[in-house]
Order: sequence, then C-alpha cells, then structure tokens
Amino acid sequence: MKINQLLKPIIFLFFLMLSIGLHSQNYLIYTPLSQTVTTTSGVEVSATVQVNCYGGQSGSLLVTPTYCAFDDGLKSITYSNGNYLTPGYNTIMTFKFKATVTQNVTSVYKFSTNGSCFQNEAQMIKITVNYNYTAPPACNGGVPNSIYTACCSHYSDRFLAVWSNSNPNYELQYKKTSETNWTNQNTDIYYGDPFCTKWVNNLLPDTQYQWRVRGKCASGQYGIWSTVESAYTVPCVTTPLSNVSATPSGSSYIINFTPATSNSQIYYVMDYVNLTNNYPGSLTISNGDYFYYVLPPNSFKFKIRVVGGCNIPDSDWITVNPVLCPANNYPASLSFSATSICGSTPGHCCGYGQFSWTPVSGATSYQIEYMGVNLTNGAVPPVSGTFQTASTNTTQQTIYACNANQAGTWILKYRVKSKCPNGTWSDFSPWSANFAW
Repeated sequence: MKINQLLKPIIFLFFLMLSIGLHSQNYLIYTPLSQTVTTTSGVEVSATVQVNCYGGQSGSLLVTPTYCAFDDGLKSITYSNGNYLTPGYNTIMTFKFKATVTQNVTSVYKFSTNGSCFQNEAQMIKITVNYNYTAPPACNGGVPNSIYTACCSHYSDRFLAVWSNSNPNYELQYKKTSETNWTNQNTDIYYGDPFCTKWVNNLLPDTQYQWRVRGKCASGQYGIWSTVESAYTVPCVTTPLSNVSATPSGSSYIINFTPATSNSQIYYVMDYVNLTNNYPGSLTISNGDYFYYVLPPNSFKFKIRVVGGCNIPDSDWITVNPVLCPANNYPASLSFSATSICGSTPGHCCGYGQFSWTPVSGATSYQIEYMGVNLTNGAVPPVSGTFQTASTNTTQQTIYACNANQAGTWILKYRVKSKCPNGTWSDFSPWSANFAW
C-alpha cells in the first residue's frame, strides 16, 4: 500500500508533463473534414474549409492538402490568408469544381492533411459534389422577325440577303423560283447589330430567286424556317475589253488594255505561251501591270480574258517577237554647224548647234550626247548634255554660257544612238570629229 501511494503522484506528474509537451507542438485543425455540395452540369461550384493553427512554437506550418482522388472536375484551390500559419491564425481554403455531364454524377474528392494519401480516411478532407444533368431546352431557332433582299437590282450574278439578328448561328437556303430543290449556303455570314447579311453569289443573270433562313442552336438543333423572300438578278450589261498591247520596258513588258465593264464582279487573266519551248502559263493581271515571265529575246503570244461579267469574250491572241535592235544599228556621217545669237549686251552670246546624220532604217527616235571645250580660256569649264529627237537634222541649244567671260574658240564633238520599233536601243556611235563652235 505504501509503495502504491508513493507511485500515484509520480505517475500523475509524468502524464501532466507529457500532455504539456504534446500541446506545445504546433498543429492544424481542418473544419469541416467532410461536406457535400450540389451543382448543375457545366456550372462551377465552391466548397470551403477553415484551417486553424494551434501550439506554442514560434515557427509556421505549411497548409498543403494533397489531392488523393483523381476525378475530373477540380479546378483550383485558393487561400484567404495564405497557406503558412502560426499559432492563433487561420485561413479559409476554397475548392472550386466544374464538370460537364450527360447524366447525374456524384464525385468524391479526397485530400490528405498530412501529405500522404495512405492517411486514415477519417482524417482526410472529403468533399462530395453532385453534378445534376438538365436536358437543354428545345431550340426555337431565333426566327428573324424581318427579312428582305438588298442590292438585288444592281448585279447580274448575286444578291444580298438581310435579316434581323436573333440567334448566334444561321443556315441560309436559296433556289430558283421555278425549282423545288433548295441549295444551302451557311458560311461567311456577317453579323451586324441588329442585322445579319449574306451575299449569295455565282447566280445566273436575269433570274428570279427565293431564299430563307433558320437559326441553329448550340445543341445542334435547328429552328423553323423564316418566311420566304424573293430576289432577282438583272440582265448582263457589259462591254468587251479592247486595245490590248505589250510594250517593252527594260527586260519586261507593260501589258495595257482598255478594261471591260460589267454589272457583275469581274477580273482579268493573262494566258501566254512561250514560243521558244511552247510552255503555257496564266496569271491574274490588271491594266498597266508588268509581265516578266517570258524575257527577250524569246517570243511569246498572249491573250486577256475576263472572268465573270456574263461571259465577256476573250481578246485575240497577240504574238510578240522582241527582235533586239542590233548593237551597230547607230547613225553614221555625223556633221555639225555652229551659230551664235547675241543680245543687246556686248559679248552676251548664246551658242546653238545644228546636228545632222544619216538616217537609220526603222529607227523611231535618236538620243544625242555632246561635249564642248573652250580652247581660248582653259579656266572656262567644259559643257555637256543629252537630248532626244525624231529628226535626223535638228537644231539644239547647247549649254553655252551666255557671257563675255566664256567667249573664245570652242570645239564640240557628239555621238548618237537609235531606238528600234520594239523599244530597244542600239549602242552609241563612235564620237564624231571635233567641230569648231
């Protein structure tokens, strides 16, 4: 008895000290550990858990719930007061879930509070989410309360359908009034506010059409058709293209033509054939564009055709033979005579030169380059210049300074090159003899 009486206070003191030691360590309490929330398919729902920190240590504890059930639907976990806690503080964890289902589904999400998914399940956070499926409402299609046709009197190949906008998507159908089968055209719809518009293209001229629209819901269901609107295209009004030509320009050609006119959309295509190897080609082109695909001295033929515009006829084929101007096809027998015209001021004279040469057969024009030197006064700078003319005997004022300081004896020489009918040039002729000026 005496021994037992002595041990009782010792045992009590041991358990008291153990209890004080345990509660001096920091620890976390999660509330609640288990809960259930309900939402609708495709709608986000939240669940909250409060975390309190207790203990006597100065350090902080990290709140890290470990996801231990890999069901789809968990979107995020956020903390109202951060995820590091010291004794006396708390934070609220917000779990967000969202899933799209085709029938009622219950998902259980489990989170360990000690970092191990082998933790006793009774100490885990368990959130049960009921996802309820609701069938979508029947689609009414957003039937437009007004539809009409715009611009139909302006074009021979299309009309513009317009209707009031009351649905995200639409399907449009059209047909000839005289037919029973409809044609779908449900892309490239322009959504304005409060109208939608759609060009119906590639139609026949001078033809009566009908069209209608219906809405398409997100579920894939269609609404009912709108009322039927009439539209018509007008007869073709066109003029053909004309004056087609290819003009040499450096190592390419400039393609010119008088454009066609039409009350429908048109554009132009150039078809060509390289006559050296008979390789054909085509490209879209506009009046005044450059053509680089067959280079001189190769010959080619080409035509211009109009795409659209109620079958406007093509141009005739045009053959281009770019025979180069021979390098020595320059003028010969260069001669020159000088004259001066003096004004009322003494010594105020201006020099003119009479240039002439033997004509070159087929030349359309000439380019002259000249140089002059004052033999009397070496301080006077030389003069030079170029000019073009279609004549073989021309008078051209040279750059002869008109003042007494530049008077004296001058000599001048020049050279000439000729331009051939295909637009190319010969070389310059040799320099002429020195002529007194």
